[in-house]
Amino acid sequence: MKQNRDEHLADEFSKHRAGAYAHLQREMDALGLTSVEGWRIAESTRDVVGGIELVLRPIHRYLPAPAGLECVVRIETPLEIVESECHPTPLATP
Repeated sequence: MKQNRDEHLADEFSKHRAGAYAHLQREMDALGLTSVEGWRIAESTRDVVGGIELVLRPIHRYLPAPAGLECVVRIETPLEIVESECHPTPLATP
């Protein structure tokens, strides 16, 4: 039973991560922060009270990233909930 819960959480996390990554890539492309220009998406994790977060942000070897441009995918372990949040808010999809 626990394995099914874990697999469900892992699947939900993967879906949220993929959506957050795609959103951030669209935001970066709209701002001209392309891979051709040396921009990438960095991923890092951090422990927070009640869970863990995956933070996705634009990164460049030499240039500073725009302030506040990031996506966070969160697993709240006690509640077994997966959420994601991106800033700025999502662009309209074409």
